[in-house]
Amino acid sequence: MTARTLARVLGLALAAATGGAAAATHINVVDCAVRSDYSLRTADGALLLRRTDGLPREIRLQDGRLWLDGREQSVPAEDRERLRHIEREADAMLAEARAMAEEGVTMALDAMLLVADELGADPALRAEIEAWRPAIGKAIDRLMQDPEAGEKELDQELDRLVSGLVPQIVGKLAAAATAAALSGEEQAARELGQRAEAMGKRIGAEMEARGKALEERASGLCERLERIDRLESGLGLRLPDGSPLDLVRVKRAP
Repeated sequence: MTARTLARVLGLALAAATGGAAAATHINVVDCAVRSDYSLRTADGALLLRRTDGLPREIRLQDGRLWLDGREQSVPAEDRERLRHIEREADAMLAEARAMAEEGVTMALDAMLLVADELGADPALRAEIEAWRPAIGKAIDRLMQDPEAGEKELDQELDRLVSGLVPQIVGKLAAAATAAALSGEEQAARELGQRAEAMGKRIGAEMEARGKALEERASGLCERLERIDRLESGLGLRLPDGSPLDLVRVKRAP
């Protein structure tokens, strides 16, 4: 496996990391596109939806009650249970989105550890890789609390992860290959190449399998958001301008 191939293997895991994180705010899988004008989070037992353009700027849902920009609205009795159902679905969706983000990052770090261990990495490099877990975990916390600022922060942490660790790992493989070639021992060079190829296939297969599992979970998120879309479409309540509540829009490919 060349350094370029290794970079692709690590890239697969990193793509899963960023994809898992992005699922917290929007979803794009093969047959499903979800869009919303609002960012979504929970706070003090309530579901908060916020946007920077248009009115209302903030929607708060809590136990079947509805606030628009801080003012509680009258909700027909028949709509209260629908709102509670929307809250339950949204809470479950956010929990799953967080778990997906964490799994994506774990995949990226696990791929690096597997490669580093195969190359006989020194303990310092392994400790450096492990040290990224709490830092990125905090960035995921931030993402769930404040989607706009948190997404930027998580992207920055992942960029630092890639720029700081991937070159080190790829460099170790390149150095080992160069040393084997300069030694003049063809057998040693062949064995290194075979070991690297086997490692690449093994890690690639593991990351691909875990990536597909994340795709399936993203599809599950889409189904949950479809339920929210159907629930809000059945609401009789209207916003002050007469328009219906429009939290999310889901489109399935035909």
